[in-house]
Amino acid sequence: MNVRFVRRETAEKLSKFRVHTWMDTNTFEPVYGVEANVDKGKWAHVVADCTPLLFNTAAEAKAEIKKLKAAA
Repeated sequence: MNVRFVRRETAEKLSKFRVHTWMDTNTFEPVYGVEANVDKGKWAHVVADCTPLLFNTAAEAKAEIKKLKAAA
């Protein structure tokens, strides 16, 4: 499995994003991350300081996507 990451400041230059569900292994509850389309059909997790952007709700992740799109 090849996991890709893209820094937030680089992701701000991209235009296609999606919410990605993660599992918090401490609580076994879902958390929501943001992925950016870095190449045709290739998605990468958006990170800040080497830590994936994770949110408690999909709505929070979607709000972050709006911020990323506005920065482009």
